[in-house]
Amino acid sequence: GAGADEAGRKRLDAYIREIDAQLPGKMTVYDYYVDHARMQWTTWEEKVNAKPFRSSPDTQFHKILVPTVDSARNSFLIDALMRIHRDIIISGPVGAGKTTLIQQVLATKPDSMTELGMQFSAQTSSNRVQDIIEANVEKRTKDTFAPPAGKKMVIFIDDMNMPQRDTFGSMPPLELLKVWMEHGFWYDRLKQLKKHIKDCNIVGSVGPPGGGRSLLPQRFQSKFHCVNFTFPDESQVKRIFGTMINMKLQTFADEIKPLGDLMTQATLDIYGIITTELLPTPLKSHYIYNMRDLGKVFQGVLRADPQFVDSKDAMTRLWVHECFRVFHDRLIDEPDRAWFTKIMDEKLTNLFQATWKQLFGGSTQLCFFADFLRGGMENAPYEEVTNEATLKSFCEEKMEEYNYEPGFVAMNLVLFRDALGHLCRISRVIRLPRGNCLLVGVGGSGRQSLTRLAAYIAEYKVFMIEISRTYRALEFKDDLKKLYDMAGTKNQPTVFLFNDTQIVMEGFLEDVNGLLGSGEVPNLFAADEVNGIREAVRADATKAGMGESPQEIWEFFIERTRSNLHLVLCMSPIGEAFRRRVRMFPNLVNCCTLDWFSAWSDPALKEVSMKFLAGVEGL
Repeated sequence: GAGADEAGRKRLDAYIREIDAQLPGKMTVYDYYVDHARMQWTTWEEKVNAKPFRSSPDTQFHKILVPTVDSARNSFLIDALMRIHRDIIISGPVGAGKTTLIQQVLATKPDSMTELGMQFSAQTSSNRVQDIIEANVEKRTKDTFAPPAGKKMVIFIDDMNMPQRDTFGSMPPLELLKVWMEHGFWYDRLKQLKKHIKDCNIVGSVGPPGGGRSLLPQRFQSKFHCVNFTFPDESQVKRIFGTMINMKLQTFADEIKPLGDLMTQATLDIYGIITTELLPTPLKSHYIYNMRDLGKVFQGVLRADPQFVDSKDAMTRLWVHECFRVFHDRLIDEPDRAWFTKIMDEKLTNLFQATWKQLFGGSTQLCFFADFLRGGMENAPYEEVTNEATLKSFCEEKMEEYNYEPGFVAMNLVLFRDALGHLCRISRVIRLPRGNCLLVGVGGSGRQSLTRLAAYIAEYKVFMIEISRTYRALEFKDDLKKLYDMAGTKNQPTVFLFNDTQIVMEGFLEDVNGLLGSGEVPNLFAADEVNGIREAVRADATKAGMGESPQEIWEFFIERTRSNLHLVLCMSPIGEAFRRRVRMFPNLVNCCTLDWFSAWSDPALKEVSMKFLAGVEGL
């Protein structure tokens, strides 16, 4: 579709109707397709509503795909183009569901096709792209290479317009692809001989220029069929999240059931206000919000348990808490936080007929939610902490146990209210499948210690690289292999704690960016290592109902790694480095839940002082 937004689509619709007045008149031309069975125009809405959506209660949140008019139309178009081996570029705003939809279409591809996924970032080089593609094709004749087993390969490139421009204004990875698409070959970089790459097509997704993304060169873009995703209109977004929340609330008390539509509307209103009012600036470069953030709010609300969230006020408190965790925790100063709290209070009054005072008993502070207080339960409930003293004593007991563990460096933390808050936030994220954290604060603010304690409470392993004078890309790759072995092969829930002081080379973040986005680091494993991993997980894959093909077993391994692996990135906001990295590696913000560590409050500092001075005689 050529219309870049809804307004542009309406203009194009009017122009087409001037040419052909026989088209159906109720909606735009984008809302219809030709139904071959009935030989007539039919709306996409009818097709979507023909099959009522139901998801099983045990489906993981990231696998719930609510069909909409946009998703039905776009998936049909991409699938049709892919099957006739066209190169496609999908453009659209961040969080519009481009990657998810492409992966959904690729999952239904015919057996005669295989896929290769890549994630571009600002550091991606043409050499890296060439190496990745060459590693996934095999020799057919002297200078001709093609995918194995006579199949066609779809190369999916996410964030295709992320690579940095060079001195001359070109983007080397894209120039390499352009040469290959025009001439069918590129050169072997060592022997300077032609290498013809056959039976491959590219599907790329691009975001709007800005924030590290560049405009695609027009000559490169001319090689593709372009499909534009507009941001879903409000009715479609309501359909997506309203369907999820209302299905969940069917088992709750009658007074809670009507809250589904209210929470959906209020979350959309807050999202609309925050994306127009709190814009990113050089000081606040991480104030970037998209549809994923909306999803995180509902993901938290969907963890509610009918036995513990048994009243309208309890459910409203949970919803307020989740909005604060997603939107409020990244705010860097008191004026922004006060502004957000005021917006929330207005929504409570206008939509829920409740007040902050009524919900939180006159306290200006938010309550905590946690799922680790009932130790020993297999599916511990995500519940409100009614007694903060109990939470504090539980965490102090766990810290004491941690200090007695052999090989662990003892921690002597003072768990004042702010520290407990950060501990609950980290725990909330890492206990979710694919939950990743970006903790931003100055050194000594407790980011690493609280992460270790949260991981210990969750009974997760903590993995951290050890920097030496000779530590470079090769050593980092070896450590990533150990990480995949723990999370994927051994099925061990693992926290990868990565500090910005360990970024010896910016290329490390290139791999971390790919790990966050797709769960894979391209060309990490050699062919014999891949075979070894497949054999190691084959029995588990078969037990999980996966097929016997090498591709399906590898997908099972990557999926299990993504569910078990939780990245916790600790960065300092001081200086230019944080701003530059957020711009160059967008997944640091898009795929992580942010938690901003402010300076400790006066009561917190007083509590720390009192603990350390308690043993001093004469005071």
